[in-house]
Amino acid sequence: MDTPSCTLIANTFHSTLSKIQFNNAPAVIKVYRRRDARAISQFTTEVSILQELQSITPTPHPNIITLLASSIDDLTITLAYAPGQTLDNLIDPATQKCILSPSDAAKIQLQMANAISFVHGNRIIHDDVKPDNIIYDKDTQNAVLVDFGAAFRVPEDGVVLFNLSGTPPYAPPEYLQRRKGMGGDVWALGVTMLFVMGYIKLPDGEWILPMTFEDAKVKEEMETWLAEVESWRRKAGNGEIDTLLGEILEGDPDRRIGSQELSRLLSERSRG
Repeated sequence: MDTPSCTLIANTFHSTLSKIQFNNAPAVIKVYRRRDARAISQFTTEVSILQELQSITPTPHPNIITLLASSIDDLTITLAYAPGQTLDNLIDPATQKCILSPSDAAKIQLQMANAISFVHGNRIIHDDVKPDNIIYDKDTQNAVLVDFGAAFRVPEDGVVLFNLSGTPPYAPPEYLQRRKGMGGDVWALGVTMLFVMGYIKLPDGEWILPMTFEDAKVKEEMETWLAEVESWRRKAGNGEIDTLLGEILEGDPDRRIGSQELSRLLSERSRG
């Protein structure tokens, strides 16, 4: 595909991302690497979900990436350019901790809760909330949720079928019980905020999620990580860190705070 003035932004396992000009404005083009049935399915789902979310309101949600165009012929998706950097790049190289201020962290937490609440309100699960998929612009103080390649719809009967996808340190405890739901997005946001608020280094767990059901050592690595997150949840419960993280990182998905309630509480907090 001809993409003049194309500047590579990122290479991922599934796609390449490049900055281009589209209708005389900066944009990002996502090109799927594969051309197999799975890639076509992911492409179709991502495009249709973004189209659906954008059809609900007269203007695009300020904290969700905007779809501009797509082409199934060459599996490309053109997205509005979101200024800023992904959160995983906003780190101190020496400590591997986030460099953002408490004020920035509060804005990101509220805006992402709003974005996830909007997505969930339309029966969609993002399923890959993590620092790599959140762009933050310190100048405008705006955060944008990106990459809906793993997203899926909740069936009308509310029964979410389990799948093996996910990013290891952000997969919730219920993953080990072969459960998925909207609460997984909330839990992943909690882990993200542990990093953004400066409590932990950028998580670097690299175990292969599906192997947790096949390899005892891999399962133990995930359980060790979950125990570490649980220790932070207890600190929140004791008031040692941001108390709302205790509700976000609740290990039982049936007791974990929902995204709508989280958005409401954070909005109230922001108003003082």
